[in-house]
Amino acid sequence: MSHTSSWSYTDNEFGPHTWQDRYKVAEGNLQSPINIDTEAAKGDTIVEAIKFNYLPMKNSTITNDGRHLQITLSRNDSVVTGGPLTDTYQLAIIRFRWGHDNNSGSEHAINDQNYPLEVQLIHWNKKLYKNIGEAMGGENGLCIIGLLYQVSDDENEGLMPVIKLLSREENKGCFSLEVKSTIDPTCFIKDMTSYWTYQGSLTTPPMSENVTWIISENIMKISEKQLSAFRNVRNSCGELMAGHCRPLCPLNGRPVRLCVMNNNKNIEDHQENDDILAKDCDDDKENEILDENANHNCDDNGPDGTDKGYFEDIYKLEAMGDHIDLEAH
Repeated sequence: MSHTSSWSYTDNEFGPHTWQDRYKVAEGNLQSPINIDTEAAKGDTIVEAIKFNYLPMKNSTITNDGRHLQITLSRNDSVVTGGPLTDTYQLAIIRFRWGHDNNSGSEHAINDQNYPLEVQLIHWNKKLYKNIGEAMGGENGLCIIGLLYQVSDDENEGLMPVIKLLSREENKGCFSLEVKSTIDPTCFIKDMTSYWTYQGSLTTPPMSENVTWIISENIMKISEKQLSAFRNVRNSCGELMAGHCRPLCPLNGRPVRLCVMNNNKNIEDHQENDDILAKDCDDDKENEILDENANHNCDDNGPDGTDKGYFEDIYKLEAMGDHIDLEAH
């Protein structure tokens, strides 16, 4: 049975409460997401900061496949290392999860509190593996950085290229779009001087237990207007996609570490200074977005009306090598 035809987020025979019937690892001891109890988290000071070497890129692809909204990056040289990571991990996908209201949407919770948006930066271990498909099945294969957002009166400028696209009427329902404007992953990373980290899994099938999770302690800001753009996203059947999140999983005695950097210089890139970085993030709002496959109708649907192409494009080993050019140097 393929991944794409055997699971969904809806509360039916294919919903999250049934995933363990088809994927036995879903009953494992290292499953994600989790609730982070800040009182129980072990404090730790790491001398070496997380080092982000993220590069701006054009011609990335934004996809709404009926299950997820995500950006598949067009180049293979944005990497992260340091902190809890012993190897270099390459950024491949930026995924968005949101809820119907301001108290739901994030997969991870902090002290039993969910947030209205979680952005997940999905990386694979380029030292040990040739592509993300291979890394998914291997030890220490993946690293996912989770960023939580709360409502603010101010807009989040880093999200504006995505918000602008979602607000276009012709992009309602499933779509796959090439983005002509620059996507700069650094715009999502503002303060990673403190974070929680634990060993977990993918939150979707096949739920591989080989993920180093890093959850920023710094809660990002997003306006109600920006949230409404996400909450209006629908699948090909016209159903809202808010709440497409896996329920919390037991911690099962795993340690959760709170890591605090001893300096604030934890973002490295190839730009000259922070002023240039801020300008690039702001300029993205004004750039054009080129529709390559707008209004993709997702006719090849799974049992819940969602696109079967999700795992063929994202998780199938052979497809990943060609689909997003993630071959390691």
